[in-house]
Amino acid sequence: MTIVFIDAPNASIEDLRMIASTLAQKQPGFYFMQSSCNTRSVFYAMISPDFAHLVDIQQFSTWLNSQGLRGGVSNNSIQGAGEKYNSHLGDAIKRWLQKKQAL
Repeated sequence: MTIVFIDAPNASIEDLRMIASTLAQKQPGFYFMQSSCNTRSVFYAMISPDFAHLVDIQQFSTWLNSQGLRGGVSNNSIQGAGEKYNSHLGDAIKRWLQKKQAL
């Protein structure tokens, strides 16, 4: 499964959604887009339907909460925000996926 983490400073949630959707059309996988503006962070995550059985999106949402990110789940995606920007979030997500044996 392809895993992509992109940090796009000053991007809107709509921009993040568009980037993830465009990439997923070309290569199905797990996509996490994050943007920072000042100290606040917004994010959009999605898993392609082909791989939805590998990642429990509700569990991932709960884990994101433990990382200070709050969001809403819709089908195979989550979008939301957090108070602090975490430059190491991509590595933490990969470790979480490995722990859940999604890789």
